[in-house]
Amino acid sequence: MVLPLLHVISDLIWRPETPFMQRRIREKSVETRHGKVNRCGFSTVAGILSVFATIAALPAQAQYAVSTLGVGPDPGVVAVNPVTNTIYVGRLAVLNEGTWNTITAIDGATNATSAIMAGQNPDEVAVNSVTNKIYTLSAIAPALTVIDGATNESTTVDIATYARGIAVNPVTNKIYVNCGSSVTVIDGATNAATSIAVNGGEDPNGIAVDSVTNKIYASSFTLLGSGIVQGHLIEIDGMTNAVTPVVSAGGYGPFAVNTVTNKIYVAGFGSTGLMVFDGAAFFSQ
Repeated sequence: MVLPLLHVISDLIWRPETPFMQRRIREKSVETRHGKVNRCGFSTVAGILSVFATIAALPAQAQYAVSTLGVGPDPGVVAVNPVTNTIYVGRLAVLNEGTWNTITAIDGATNATSAIMAGQNPDEVAVNSVTNKIYTLSAIAPALTVIDGATNESTTVDIATYARGIAVNPVTNKIYVNCGSSVTVIDGATNAATSIAVNGGEDPNGIAVDSVTNKIYASSFTLLGSGIVQGHLIEIDGMTNAVTPVVSAGGYGPFAVNTVTNKIYVAGFGSTGLMVFDGAAFFSQ
């Protein structure tokens, strides 16, 4: 913030038409015609330095919300299409809260909001910015809703069972839904669904895609009793659908993928640790 401002002030001061430069031009020639000595008064330099010091001492501006938009109760998930500059907000599923069937679309240019039909209790949202399709997952039914971002018309795709987690690979136009013991793959062009058995846990937890390596990572867990949790993290090859499992004595929580370094970061469910997996070898570091 300070450096760009210093450049602007410096540019304004050193323009030939400014009073400062006019004075400096007059002061430059203090010798004879045979030689000129560049001279700038001490008071002038001190003044400039004082201005710069004052600017540098200014406190940085704090961040603040530029606006707050009404999107209904319990906003819990957000997805953005940077191509269309549209933001999609879903509700967080809360017990005994009833039913709903819409998500909120926000025009990023005007902040205008509109409700879009999105299936039963949609509480997860993902976007394919290449095809301008929006995908929502129902909190109470084994169904995925596909929304055309251009028309807001929706289509329902049945999946095998209760699911938790949607991930999109915009390169291959495939959508992946974590069903725990299986992962459902939807072809974005036809909406055809295929189930891949992954021998995961009973409860799906999350899913992510590395679009560079075309690998998909899904986590799930199983409660074994007495508070013991067995976690499952699996890798799927997006080309062959081959599955590589990793089983942990602890549970796997939320995770994220770095497509540049090919690393997967997984929060330990019920622990204070963060597990790091190497996507090239898929082992915990």
